[in-house]
Amino acid sequence: MPTTQTLGKAIQEARRACDKTLRDLAKEIGCAPSFISDIENGKRNPSEDVLRNIAKAVGCSYEELKGHDTRVDASFKELVRQEPEVAVLMRKIQVNPKLAKSFLDHLKTTENLGK
Repeated sequence: MPTTQTLGKAIQEARRACDKTLRDLAKEIGCAPSFISDIENGKRNPSEDVLRNIAKAVGCSYEELKGHDTRVDASFKELVRQEPEVAVLMRKIQVNPKLAKSFLDHLKTTENLGK
């Protein structure tokens, strides 16, 4: 199920749940407290490695935190540039999330036909 919580707020919530301060977390992962604050406030984005370190430090999975990351990576941007229909499909799925399951079921069916 899609979440409305931002990546920064998810990190902040996880940090507070394990009773760590900004300074505690920053020291543990080797960065400045202001960097963690900027991430939590949506002003900066962590790299994949930093996000993995944060997840480990706050005791949650990388995948759980990554699920809150709404950034689009460069390879997806290039795919949309080459195939604009992909963007249309994603918008339709965003409006009606049930379409995602239907689409995935269809892909599985067509993959099985090729076997």
